[in-house]
Amino acid sequence: MKFLLFLGIIIAVIIVLANLGPMILFAVGAWLLYVIYRQFAKAESTAAKVGWVLAGLIVLSMTISNVTAIIGVLALYFLYVLYRSWQDDQTKGAELL
Repeated sequence: MKFLLFLGIIIAVIIVLANLGPMILFAVGAWLLYVIYRQFAKAESTAAKVGWVLAGLIVLSMTISNVTAIIGVLALYFLYVLYRSWQDDQTKGAELL
């Protein structure tokens, strides 16, 4: 059982590392979309609003292209679950001694 947990942890770490770049860019894109939305709401002129919409569409396309980061986030959650399972197994083993 421990071997399968260890194998699952190794696979999850590889997936997280492979998706680390898209996860960072996805977070940056989401933050930029928030900033652009706030600036759009503050803008009073039509030209400024059009500019913010264009900037938002560009950043939105960047963010959508990094949607594979969700796989990395799921792998990170799976890694957390496996870690908790590993810790529970060690705690149960200590109780038996």
